[in-house]
Amino acid sequence: MLLAIAITTVIGIPFGVTTWSNSQSISETFSQLPQTFGAIFSAEGFPALFSDPTKLPLVIVTIFAFSMSDTFDTLGTFIGTGRRTGIFSDEADFLKILAGLYNSGKAGNLQLPLQAYDGSSFFRQRGSGTVFLKRPLLSVCLYAQPALYEEIRSKSDLQGRGMIGRLLFCVPEEMAGHRDVRKCVKIDKAAEAAYCDLLGDFLDTPQQPEETMPKIPWAPEAAERMLDYLQQLENSMQSGMPMESAKDYASKAGGVANRIAGILHMLWTRDAAKPVTLDTAEKAIQLHVYFFAQKLEAMEQEETREERLGRRVMEKLWELTIARGLAYTTASQLQQRTKKSAGLQSAKALEPFLIQLQESNCIEITEEKRGKRLLYVSPYFQKPAKKGLRD
Repeated sequence: MLLAIAITTVIGIPFGVTTWSNSQSISETFSQLPQTFGAIFSAEGFPALFSDPTKLPLVIVTIFAFSMSDTFDTLGTFIGTGRRTGIFSDEADFLKILAGLYNSGKAGNLQLPLQAYDGSSFFRQRGSGTVFLKRPLLSVCLYAQPALYEEIRSKSDLQGRGMIGRLLFCVPEEMAGHRDVRKCVKIDKAAEAAYCDLLGDFLDTPQQPEETMPKIPWAPEAAERMLDYLQQLENSMQSGMPMESAKDYASKAGGVANRIAGILHMLWTRDAAKPVTLDTAEKAIQLHVYFFAQKLEAMEQEETREERLGRRVMEKLWELTIARGLAYTTASQLQQRTKKSAGLQSAKALEPFLIQLQESNCIEITEEKRGKRLLYVSPYFQKPAKKGLRD
């Protein structure tokens, strides 16, 4: 709107619509404030609205109408800009932002999410000012497509930085194609109400000051049970064990299990002075075992970075040749198709994969006089099947 006013004003100058002849000086404008803005507080201003009791209903309705209009305008702006910035999103933009949505595809700064996760103070000095959060707290619950999680998990510059290791995720069995449209499973209203009340009371728990932050005690048998489980997690990272190649995730698993126990304890007791019971510890371990198993299942389907890049090269090679009914393509054409993939931006990076394809008899590389390299594809060459998390 401001831009439209400015453009209209500038356009009006050459046509004589916008002139300085009728304008007022700033000093003259301020000198008239008592007669303009100050009139609101005079006897004929705001107090006059309530001087006649018979007109009170009309006054109240008018005030209500204008206030509601401003309220909804403000809410609309807030929600609209919130969706643009990822505050509100049906598409889990938080994950996209971590993956580099606003940073040219490079992973963003993880300082705030990591410190908020731990409840540590956050300080950042920028050109426009200083941001300080004494005790930020972050808890994120996302119902996102597996492909979004896979997008940040595959980012090499996010590996080993702690954020991915702190995420709990699960990929339920896909039901699309197997549902009966006549049978709709309805949630029990009483259970739904109890669930909402429980979470509502938990979220409304008064926040304690920093100096009086409570430490939840553990019953001896509950502590022993949790220590046994933490030792199992530690052992899972040993040589030859399932989590040997996922220490970034497994090393954070113990803290996550303790956090689950603390949340369950506060949900059920709402008293930080009471000790965590053995039953609560068992329930927390059961929950964490479920998420840990989901991670193990995903790891079985994961590809290494080299496997993923190799599959990318084969896909583009198939699209340039077999899919078009052609017997060959050039190395430069293939490089143009793969250079947008991280790790394949240069011809030098592509070379090991070409050698690998030639050694496996998928292609034959020939050199022409001008340096052009032709890649002849085997007639039995097939497009590689996609591998990854279930959709």
